Amino acid sequence: MRKVARLAVLLVLLGIFTRIGEASREQAAPELRVILRSTFETVAPSAPFDFIVQVFEQEPGAWAPPHLHSSAAHLMVLEGEFTNIPIVDGQKMAPETYRAGDTIVEPAWAVHEAGNLGTVPMRYLSPRLQPKDAPVTIPVPIESSRPGAPTQRTVHRASTEVINVSGPVDLHETWWEFAPGARAGAHFHPGLELGIVTDGELTLTSAMGTTMVRAGESFVNGVGEIHTISNATNERARLITTHLVASGRPLTFIIE
Repeated sequence: MRKVARLAVLLVLLGIFTRIGEASREQAAPELRVILRSTFETVAPSAPFDFIVQVFEQEPGAWAPPHLHSSAAHLMVLEGEFTNIPIVDGQKMAPETYRAGDTIVEPAWAVHEAGNLGTVPMRYLSPRLQPKDAPVTIPVPIESSRPGAPTQRTVHRASTEVINVSGPVDLHETWWEFAPGARAGAHFHPGLELGIVTDGELTLTSAMGTTMVRAGESFVNGVGEIHTISNATNERARLITTHLVASGRPLTFIIE
């Protein structure tokens, strides 16, 4: 009886230590977190069109004078403050200020001027579904609210041609941070993915092979393309992904 009792105690202790070890491993798993995320409902233009994603930076005081665009923009402020002034029938409306995480939709052909009236540099993400051969930006002959102000600069840009998408779509924008060793396991999306590494270096593995993607570089994953993304370095890395999927469909299907 004593041997049976000792064996039972040992089995209980073994189970406890096993659970503690599993919990410790889970707690120690490298972190993969979402910094910012947004989703927009929109309508794709007639195919073929260009899927363009840009990250703009404006120093304090930088300003874009009155202009319009031939396609809608779905902006997400990443850092700092973004101030927009709509212009309707030649009249400037009240300024609207947006902060990190806020989103703005600039309708096609809507006149406005915008910039950074804050005290720190500002960055924002600007994806567009751009009709072929149409100009992206058109200046408007209206006096700027800040004549002579410095202009913005493009810090990241990626694009790809879309030939098989039409009608209502969801545009998903996510800014990720990968701790050293963090990994997004095998998965795929039912729509096109366009990714830009903003900081550090990531490893992308798919049926096309394994690629190191460094800050400022981009990649495209096609519909249904199974892939993994990981950070094999000792530094944190950041990644912006934009996904274009049919309206109402799930964004991600997990394989592992």
